[in-house]
Amino acid sequence: MLSLEWLKLRKYTLFKILVGLYAILMPAFFLVFKDAQTNSGSGEMFKMSILYEFPHVWGSLGYVGSWFTYTFFGLLGILLITVEFGNKTLRQNIITGLGRAQFLTGKFVIAAVISLLLTAIYFIVGLIYGFIHTDSEKLSEAFQFGVAAEYFARYWLQSFGHMAIGIFLGVLFRKSGIAIIFYLLYFFLEMILRHVVHSNLLFNSKTEWVRETMHFYPLNCLEDLLPLTGFTDPLQRSMFGEGNQAPGMDFDMFLSTTQAVAGSSIYLAIFMALSYFLMIKRDL
Repeated sequence: MLSLEWLKLRKYTLFKILVGLYAILMPAFFLVFKDAQTNSGSGEMFKMSILYEFPHVWGSLGYVGSWFTYTFFGLLGILLITVEFGNKTLRQNIITGLGRAQFLTGKFVIAAVISLLLTAIYFIVGLIYGFIHTDSEKLSEAFQFGVAAEYFARYWLQSFGHMAIGIFLGVLFRKSGIAIIFYLLYFFLEMILRHVVHSNLLFNSKTEWVRETMHFYPLNCLEDLLPLTGFTDPLQRSMFGEGNQAPGMDFDMFLSTTQAVAGSSIYLAIFMALSYFLMIKRDL
């Protein structure tokens, strides 16, 4: 299955363009912040170069990269399916003996491999930036293989999650235009559901776990695998000291890593199961 999908993919010009853009734009965009400065509120300026040092580079680069995996490769996940419907190649594959479940498994396998490629690029870029910007005296202490491996796994899960959602929408809608529009609009729809509908209904609850349920939406679970804190936490520590927070940041806006991994894994299983159900039950 993997060899068959690779034969299709290597001829797909858009795939090469997206990987090339990702490999160039993700590290280039991240580099924009290198010489920027931020104010602590007391007049003291702090350089954002701390974001490029080990171990902070994994979280800060991961947050930037997550936007590229969502935008580029969630859409690629959609196109992996809708192109097959549009070109009638899925029907041809079924006629020649390939089962529907086998066809879909091939798509998920190639999505997992693409996600591994994206994660490898992220890891290499992180190593380069980290080794360049971390003081040699601190390097042996700052670079920890266990931390790097954890971020590697989280980045892969997030990338695969974005592609799996795309594959599901491709199976659901079958037409590229509709699926892409829904995929892009759902980002804003989920924000409205979380911060307007859900928040107004449950945020005033005195039970903390009820309030926290607003964070357990599909894209937010994936986002919190590599959240904004990859940027903010290193800066807060450099400004206000270890364990202190900036004013107005006295509540937890994000899922814990364990919650994000668990939530993302559950949603991944759900989207894959729904994709198989739709593929097997619906007419081609």
